Order: sequence, then C-alpha cells, then structure tokens
Amino acid sequence: MNRRLQTGFTLVELLVVIAIIGVLVALLLPAIQAARESARRTQCINNLKQIGLATHNYHDARQEIPPSRVGCHHGSWAVFLWPYLEQAAVAERWVHGKSYYGQPDGNAAVSLSVYLCPTRRGPPQLSIEGDERDGSGHKPGGLSDYAVAIGDGDGYQGDGGRDETLPDDRIPNGSYRWSDTPNCYGFSAKDLFFQGDFQSITSFKNVTDGLSNTIFVGEKHINSEEDFGRRSKYDNSVYNPDQHRTISRYGGPLAPIAPSPDEPIKSNKAQFGSWHPGICNFVLGDASVRSISSSLDPLVLRNLVVKYDGNVVYFGAF
Repeated sequence: MNRRLQTGFTLVELLVVIAIIGVLVALLLPAIQAARESARRTQCINNLKQIGLATHNYHDARQEIPPSRVGCHHGSWAVFLWPYLEQAAVAERWVHGKSYYGQPDGNAAVSLSVYLCPTRRGPPQLSIEGDERDGSGHKPGGLSDYAVAIGDGDGYQGDGGRDETLPDDRIPNGSYRWSDTPNCYGFSAKDLFFQGDFQSITSFKNVTDGLSNTIFVGEKHINSEEDFGRRSKYDNSVYNPDQHRTISRYGGPLAPIAPSPDEPIKSNKAQFGSWHPGICNFVLGDASVRSISSSLDPLVLRNLVVKYDGNVVYFGAF
C-alpha cells in the first residue's frame, strides 16, 4: 500500500520555534529600546542647541541675554525667543501691551516640540492648573522640559530684580535674571521683542567665567510620579512668568542634579534633572551642548552655573 507523506510541524517543533523566537525578541528588544533612546537623546540635544543659538541671535539684536522673566506677568524667556526659533507667526499674535493673563484665548496655548524632551513627552502639552491670578480662571499655556539657570540658590530665593545694591549673597549669580518694567500696564507701542519697555540685566560681558564654561539652559527635573502641567509640581506654563520655579532652576550643593525621574522635588530649590538614563543635557553660553553625568559633584555644578566666581571648570577635565 502506498503511504501518504505527512507534512507540517509537530506540536513539539512548534513550541521550540516559538521559544527560539521569544529568546531572539528578548535579546533584540533592549537594543531596539537603546536605539530609540539614542534618537530621542539626539533630538533633545538638538532642541537645546536651537535654544542656545536663539539666545545668541537675541543677544546680537539687543546686546543682552533674554530675561528669565519680565515683571507684571508680561512674559518669560520662552516667549522672547519665539522670533529666533522660526516662530515669528506665534510671536506676532502675542499682544505686547498685555500680561500673560490678558492675552486673547489661544495665544498662550502654543506647544512647541523644541521646548519638550522627546524622552519625557511630546507635543501638544498644555498646563492643566495653576496659571491663574485674582480669580481670572486658569489660562492653559505651553509647557517646557527646559529651564534657564539663575544661580546656586544660596542666600536668595528667586531670580532677582533691578536692585544691584543688594549684598552679594542676595544677588542671583546665574546667567539669567528677572527684569522689571518701569510701567507695568502702560507699555508703549514699541515692539516688546526688540525695543520694549524693559531692559535685561545681564549680557555676555557679565559672564566673566567664559561662555564656554557657564551653563545657560538645561533639562529641568520633574518627578515622574507627579501629574504634568501643575504649578505645585513646578510645571505650569513656561510662558507664565509668575513662578521662577517653573521657568528656571538652581544648580549646586543646595540643588544637585536629580539622579533619576523618581527623585522627590526639593522644596524651594528647583533642580535640573533628566529622563535620559544617567545624564542631563545642558546648553552652555557658547551654544554648545553637553551631556553631564547626573552624579556630577554639586560643587562642580555650582561652578558651572555661577557666571562670575572665577572657578572656571574645563570640560576636558571630567
């Protein structure tokens, strides 16, 4: 009798194939994830590079560093850099004589990918609470994963005003400073972005430690267990100048780089920190971007943040 040949897999053979495929996937998955993180990290570095170049273009136009924020709620560094980040259309919609709270609906609800780290989140990202004053109701605004450096936070809680007569330990010693307005709600018709009624406090000449040795902007620490977009978590709108802990960060022994996204936020001492494993990205005054270890000695971090203390740190040394 002729025997019919049997084709196909037995159950045992099928299970072996499935097991082999599972092992291969387990071996390849970390490599795929690492490749994706490398791409996200590269994009984050590019974002900071664009912010650094925009800062230089702003300085070329006004001979000053953008203020961390302007008094009377008129805007922050993230607003003033719009024209230099190819966002002229967004900048033109901003009503120059009005505060953040007085802007027409939608003017602050601008979420830019250049202000967000892709490892942490992507656009659109708007605040969900905290951007309100005097019963005005919450005005949603764009979020950011980057913050300007305002100093080591030793002796001063904030980014300072015009009073240069304060004792040295009361003057913020970072690159970015708060700029007051001589007439809060009486802005002239001048263009706020170029010839406005405010004047920044610092310029490149004030960074005596050298632009290539001083941190200007870095990734800001936001705890992974907290809801994004809330003022209490230091993450309300980056365009709202009310809270310096939203738009800026300290660096030094009082505010070391957060070692991980799970690190609790230090009370009153907002830190730099990243969701990239083991590192935090910063842009220096010369617009170069550095990936710095999250375990960096806080004293070294302080020397990088303080712009004029004479303790120059050369990156080739670590």
